[in-house]
Amino acid sequence: MLTWADLILATDQVILTELRHLAGPADQPKIRPYLPDSDVPDPWEKSADDFTACAALIETGAGPHLP
Repeated sequence: MLTWADLILATDQVILTELRHLAGPADQPKIRPYLPDSDVPDPWEKSADDFTACAALIETGAGPHLP
């Protein structure tokens, strides 16, 4: 299911666990957390400030995943 991807990033531990469960052994090394030490918070139904903070976290965390 995930063989076509070069890299699979999970924004939280629940998603990371599910992806690892779905992936075959060959795809396991491609699955990584987006942030190594924390989850990316879901700002759904929260304030504009929460969306802004989430976007900043995503932008900051993108660096290690870019060529």
